[in-house]
Amino acid sequence: MSLVRTALLSLCAAATTSALKISSFTNSGPACPSGDSVTWNGSSTDPVFYLNDYSVSLDTRETVSCELHLVIDGGKAGEAVTVGEVSVWGRLGLASNGATTFYTSAFWSEDAGSPVTKKIESSTTSAFNGNVAIDANLGLSSPCIGSDGHVGILNLNFRVFSEGGKVTFGPQKAGSAVSEHIQLTSAKC
Repeated sequence: MSLVRTALLSLCAAATTSALKISSFTNSGPACPSGDSVTWNGSSTDPVFYLNDYSVSLDTRETVSCELHLVIDGGKAGEAVTVGEVSVWGRLGLASNGATTFYTSAFWSEDAGSPVTKKIESSTTSAFNGNVAIDANLGLSSPCIGSDGHVGILNLNFRVFSEGGKVTFGPQKAGSAVSEHIQLTSAKC
């Protein structure tokens, strides 16, 4: 009986140590809040990053971006981590006859030559000011994880481009933050 119990405890310990872990994160880009204004919900499997003080106001043909850099460890050897849906929640303002394009891009630093970019467009004939979720399914997989469990550095870029007219994008309500929700899954390589 104690041999079975020891084996079960060992399996539980192995499962715990092979759980994905966001070891650290940084942010960059002209639209990113500075200092400690980017926070995280603490989940490594369904992370949400809060871009406090994020607010952009663009005129026609202007663009800004914010990029998150996530160091991810705790992967299981022989598997890859896939970035599924990335959803950015905020409040969009468009002038009459306004148009904007949102770009969500991602790449793993270990495979920087293979980025994935999704484009979402929005336009209106009358002025619009409301809460939106900008959803993009990226389907980007990391390189195969080695025995050290290091998955890699995931770089996620969110860019707003004004195609025409004044465009604003910021928190859904006063006192809240623009949030970026990221879906991560693991599967065999």
